[in-house]
Amino acid sequence: MALLASADCVSTTKTRDRMLSAILPMLGLGYYGNMRATITKTPLAEKPKLSLKDERICFALYSSSKAVTGLYQPYLKKMKLTYLQYVVVIVLLEHGQMSVGDLGKELYLDSGTLTPVLKRMEGLGLLSRQRSSQDERKVCIELTDKARLLRDEIAEMQFKVSCVVGLKNPKIKELKSQLSELNERLRSS
Repeated sequence: MALLASADCVSTTKTRDRMLSAILPMLGLGYYGNMRATITKTPLAEKPKLSLKDERICFALYSSSKAVTGLYQPYLKKMKLTYLQYVVVIVLLEHGQMSVGDLGKELYLDSGTLTPVLKRMEGLGLLSRQRSSQDERKVCIELTDKARLLRDEIAEMQFKVSCVVGLKNPKIKELKSQLSELNERLRSS
């Protein structure tokens, strides 16, 4: 049952349900969509093999993401930004004013995660938040001049990080394309 509780590499309930309904019968377990498993009459052909760390795509994605975001840390520290604040700034530099909901969709984050970050950024003078005059439930955000002044510093940081990562390399561009495709596939299932 511990296997079920830690359904590794699963991003959504639908994805988890689909994966578990396909995998559990191979393990001799039944799946009913609510994380309960029961022994079925089908015996296991062989004992399931534990997947080693080096064989798991989840670990490769996790460790690579951590390594790449770590490259940004010295630069972000100088700008007094967290990685998430940096991502918010670059999205708002690209899109201008937008609602918290639209920003959340762009970053794949819910408002419960995003709101405290935005409040901190507002306190730092990096953005302004304002309720929409047409719909009081909607909060619009916009970068301040202070945040817009970070544009050149951010561009320099991105250039330096891309040199280390090798973004000019066609293999890296291909990898980014494959990761974007994987992300879309997982989020749409």
